[in-house]
Amino acid sequence: MLGRDVTKRKHMTQELKIAKENAEMADQLKTAFLTNMSHELRTPLNAIVGFSQLLSQPSTKQDEREEFIKIIIESSNYLLNIINDIIDLSKMETGQLNLNINPVNIKEMLLDSFNYYKNHYTKANLNFEIEFPDTPYQIIIDTDKVRLQQVLNSLVANAFKFTKSGTIKINVGFDQNHEFLHIKIKDTGIGIDPKYHKTIFERFRQVEEGYTREYGGAGLGLAISKKLTEMLGGKINLESIPGSGSEFTIKLPYIRTPKRAENDKAPADISFIKNKSVLAVEDDAGSYLLLKSILRNTGCRLIHAKNGKEALELIKKQSNIDLVLMDVQMPVMDGLEATQKIKALHKNIPIIAQTAHAFSNDRQKCIDAGCDDFITKPVRFEELFLAISKTIKPDNLN
Repeated sequence: MLGRDVTKRKHMTQELKIAKENAEMADQLKTAFLTNMSHELRTPLNAIVGFSQLLSQPSTKQDEREEFIKIIIESSNYLLNIINDIIDLSKMETGQLNLNINPVNIKEMLLDSFNYYKNHYTKANLNFEIEFPDTPYQIIIDTDKVRLQQVLNSLVANAFKFTKSGTIKINVGFDQNHEFLHIKIKDTGIGIDPKYHKTIFERFRQVEEGYTREYGGAGLGLAISKKLTEMLGGKINLESIPGSGSEFTIKLPYIRTPKRAENDKAPADISFIKNKSVLAVEDDAGSYLLLKSILRNTGCRLIHAKNGKEALELIKKQSNIDLVLMDVQMPVMDGLEATQKIKALHKNIPIIAQTAHAFSNDRQKCIDAGCDDFITKPVRFEELFLAISKTIKPDNLN
């Protein structure tokens, strides 16, 4: 009697079954993500487009206009946060996210966040508290302040999102040997089932998925927070029981430094550009109007060029341009080529690149082309003013 060993075939069949199940799960996650992302992007866009149209109607009252503008700003910021999350995730996956490590006063940073959320988000039936250890009086560690604040804000925002009543508390402490700093965000919200404790830190994953979700979100915040914390040399722990709230702990190395932490600086003073000539090279009418509005009260003389070629020709005719704000992506001649040619003519003219391309290699491309500084769109007042103050000095102007 003949026989065959079918062990190998059974093993292959099992592997194929697992691969098929994984592929089906990936397809389901992809569909759920696209559906969720479409909803998360279209919802703020609906408010932005809709209320913008209402603002143009003469029948809209002044108090309504103020309310509509507030909604447009809030929706725009929400949309921008989603885009920033996607960009951050892409940077992390491609190794392009760079950290800026400096001494940071943890107490000041946490108090800033605490006061912001306390003033903007607390409800009558919700207590928001913060607690620091008695010693040391100041807690200063070497870390990236912006990225750590991003992690903290994400966790606090989640606590407010999932807690309707009770208490949200930030607690700061150390491990037994003072080797690690612990920042805990504890709430009395809905809690998380233990089976989802790993899932919520995965990209595009949430406890709620599908059309019946009660809470919004793109499912990126916790995944980014976990990765950022690991890049800072720490980790995030979660303790939670459904119905009893959640406690997230940011655990960071307590690296003490003799250097002082830099305090937040006051808005940059650019009063020195009054009556000076600023060339804005921008093909998008809306972006130019924004620059014009931002610089309106500075007293500078703003000149507009719609592409790099126009800017180059204008500078050849006018040698008294004191500053160039250069868009990067434009028709006819892009900002990088225009910068190279302008610098060949006038190497000392300050040029600040402004672009919607936000990866680290984009910044380097601008610097390599000859730009003196780089800011990303959407352009914000404080970032533009800081770039101007860093790039040119009053005594460098005619």
